[in-house]
Amino acid sequence: MNWLLLFTLIIGITASNPVLEVLEEESPEDVSRQIRSILEKKLFRVRIIRDSTAEFWFREKIPLITGRQGSLGINFGALEQGTLLGIVRFSSQWMDYKNKPVKAGVYCLRYGTQPADGDHTGSTFYRDFLLLLPAAMDQEVALAPEHLLELSQQGSGTTHPIVMALFPVWELPDQNGVLKNELDQPILVFKRDDLTLGIVLSGHGELEGY
Repeated sequence: MNWLLLFTLIIGITASNPVLEVLEEESPEDVSRQIRSILEKKLFRVRIIRDSTAEFWFREKIPLITGRQGSLGINFGALEQGTLLGIVRFSSQWMDYKNKPVKAGVYCLRYGTQPADGDHTGSTFYRDFLLLLPAAMDQEVALAPEHLLELSQQGSGTTHPIVMALFPVWELPDQNGVLKNELDQPILVFKRDDLTLGIVLSGHGELEGY
């Protein structure tokens, strides 16, 4: 598969300061043809620890609900539950935001919110998350919200979904890159039109409901 190095952003040199590369590259064939057709031919590769990488491909156009605001603890209310935002490929085992092991492989990234059915006992009060669904189980762009939790639980093999936390980004960078959130956790900052996501790359919190 042909690819062209566009540019490399070096954000630190230690394991706690991941390195981001942005490359021109097709999404992997592990993903269904329908989903691949809406993804950008641009790869965001984050080297987290030593040779361990998380590689992201995002969709070209992310649908937003105009005028809708988030409720308490929700910062991305313009996103519909279950919206496909892209995919991620882990080169080795990764630990999710509940500090649960996630197998290497390719996962679809879908937006979800933590249920408001308990107090937040951990280190984040934000309720926005990406739920990870194995690409082999998630092959269509549209997904009914009621199936979101079920498919992510199947991927984890537990009663809990696989989750990546989403944080708001208060100081917007000029371009996509890696910053730290208020908990000193590294986040991938992804900007698209009116949407700016802070995707937590490592770190965890104890979360009620998830």
